[in-house]
Amino acid sequence: MNECRSNPYGANSLKKRNQKQVYLGIIEADRREKLTRIYKYPVQLKITWYEPNKRRDVDNITFAVKFILDELVKERILHDDSQKYVCDIINKVRVDKDNPRIEVEIEGIE
Repeated sequence: MNECRSNPYGANSLKKRNQKQVYLGIIEADRREKLTRIYKYPVQLKITWYEPNKRRDVDNITFAVKFILDELVKERILHDDSQKYVCDIINKVRVDKDNPRIEVEIEGIE
């Protein structure tokens, strides 16, 4: 937040850095299990945020959903991130001091 407020280009810089991290995560996930484009919509995302400790507020952690969605669309895994395509986002925040990470599951809605 401070970066966005202190510099007129801070928000754009923050978005680019975070989207690059998401991109690297997508590449790593694709190596482990071949990712495919989603064709059946709508979907819901289940995002589990594993933090190293409980210092950050949940709202400060989960605001990064935007970066995840934007990169999933950019990498053509999702067609779009509008409500027609993504109808639910479920966030869970957990602590894993040894392996902080973000896990994203995409599930179809019947």
